[in-house]
Amino acid sequence: MKMVMKQSNSMKPKLLLFLLILLLMSCKNRNDRAIAPPEQKIKWNQIDIRLDQQNFLIYHNSDSAYFTQWDIKRNFIRNKRGPGINYEPSNRKDSIFIFNKSERDSLASYIYALITKPVFATKWVTDYVGNISFQLKNGGTSLSCEYNSVGDWTTISEQTQKIYKLLSSKVGISSN
Repeated sequence: MKMVMKQSNSMKPKLLLFLLILLLMSCKNRNDRAIAPPEQKIKWNQIDIRLDQQNFLIYHNSDSAYFTQWDIKRNFIRNKRGPGINYEPSNRKDSIFIFNKSERDSLASYIYALITKPVFATKWVTDYVGNISFQLKNGGTSLSCEYNSVGDWTTISEQTQKIYKLLSSKVGISSN
């Protein structure tokens, strides 16, 4: 019996060494596979960008992009609960502008980078100024990133600066 025990004891270090090597090999050069490499084409059908009083819809297979802008009307009300303010959209303006394929794909890659490698805002402002959300949709799946009360959203990162530059070259867009 002692002979069997010695074999068992000599097997433990070998087994531990094997498991350690296996663990190191499985972790070696492991990349975050959830993020597409830059050379991989991003699959998307629709981009949705929403600001406080503006909305952009850009479709992958269309050179037409849709822009909606509105004002916010404040109505002072008095009801059973006391005085208050009712906010409602007014003066809605819809327009269409052209994005070529290269511009659409660039915008998608900027938004994808912003969503998959988020930059956290370093400043906040009062009165809820500077709200923006980015959304990439592909079929039944969507990825999104949202910033609230950040003031000038174009200063958050290099990606937001590129997005603003591209959108503002087409239509008047708010930076806060």
